[in-house]
Amino acid sequence: MILNYLIVSNLLISLGGNCTVKSISNTENFEKIIAVDSGYKHLTKHGLKPDILIGDLDSVDEELINIAKSEGVEIFEFSKDKDASDFELAINYSISVEACSITIIGGENGEIDHLFSIYNIISNCKLNSGITWFYENYLMQFRSTAIFSLPKGEKFSIIPVSNLENLNIEGSKYELNDTFIPKGSSRTLRNESIGKEIKVNCSTGLFNLVYKL
Repeated sequence: MILNYLIVSNLLISLGGNCTVKSISNTENFEKIIAVDSGYKHLTKHGLKPDILIGDLDSVDEELINIAKSEGVEIFEFSKDKDASDFELAINYSISVEACSITIIGGENGEIDHLFSIYNIISNCKLNSGITWFYENYLMQFRSTAIFSLPKGEKFSIIPVSNLENLNIEGSKYELNDTFIPKGSSRTLRNESIGKEIKVNCSTGLFNLVYKL
C-alpha cells in the first residue's frame, strides 16, 4: 500500500490499550493526528478527530470506523497477517512524511511483549530523538539533549538507549561531565532535582529521559 506523501512537523499518535492521559495540550500544533486501531477511542474522549486511522482494525469498533468514513478520515487498513505491528505501521508513516516530532499517548499496561516492542520500535526508528511518550503518570522523552525543570527532590532517570559519548548532566544532585555511559548501564538511574534547571546532553547517542508528571 502506498501512503500519501506530505512533509509534516508534529504528529500525535494514539495507541490502543489503556490511556490515562487526562488532557492533551496544544493540540493545534499537531499537523497530523493518527489513530492506531483502537487508539481511536482515546481521541474521541478528548474531542479530537484523527486525520488517519491505521492498522488491521481488528480491535476498533465498527461504529467508529463508520464515523471515520463519514468524516473523511484517511483509512489505511492492513491484513491481520502482516510483518509489522500496527504501531510500526504508524511509525513508518511518520517517517514517510518526514515528521520532526512525535507525541504518543496510549499503549499503557499492555501485554509485556507489546510494551517491549513499542519501546524497541521507538529506540530504533530514525525519528527517535524527537519522540515523547506519555505513559500513565510518567513522561518519557527520547533525546540527545534536554533542558527541563522539576521541583526540588523529584527523581528522574536517564536510560541510555545507545552508548552515550560525552554525557553531561548539570543542575542535579548527581552531575556528570563528558562521561561515557554504555548502553544498558544503570549509572544514570534515579537522579534527583535540586530545584534548578537541569541540562542533559551528549555528543553522540540517544537516551530516554523519564520522570513523573
